[in-house]
Amino acid sequence: MNEQATISRKTIVLMALSVVGFGFLQGARLIDLGTGPYSPEPFAIAGIAAGGATYLLLALLSYFGRLEETRPVFIASLVTMALRFALSFVPATSDAMILVSQVIAGIGWALIILCWMQVFTSYRPVYSLPMIAGGYIVDMLLVPLTNTLFSGDRHIALLVVVALSLVALGACLKTTKPSPRA
Repeated sequence: MNEQATISRKTIVLMALSVVGFGFLQGARLIDLGTGPYSPEPFAIAGIAAGGATYLLLALLSYFGRLEETRPVFIASLVTMALRFALSFVPATSDAMILVSQVIAGIGWALIILCWMQVFTSYRPVYSLPMIAGGYIVDMLLVPLTNTLFSGDRHIALLVVVALSLVALGACLKTTKPSPRA
């Protein structure tokens, strides 16, 4: 009963990639002062609400069997984050544009987090919980690291970190096996 499971080298690499990729995502949220709970923007609460609604909608879709794969969620996260970054290069000329940007960002962050959770649920809790904790260690180290490497250019740092997180997420999702149906 107390068997020592051997973990393949490929699995160890994917676990490390998951830790770093998830840590980059969480750290990116700290770097991104334009959206989310750390934002000074006037409509940040709209982004938080949109993210919460996204979590609830996908939970309902999953529960009722309308969403059985992570691929559409991952593709939607890529599209929404591309829109979010495209809007970040356009000067905000109206409150409506700021509101739309916040909502898109809230949805994008939520979709990516849900995809990362799919990766972590593919591991037994004895591995996934320390992996998530490790991701938060990367998260805490990321802000000082990006401040050193990008010396004040938060926008470029944010783009690089989110891109690296999404690449890691895509690689991890590609090798993640869906959970069996109950």
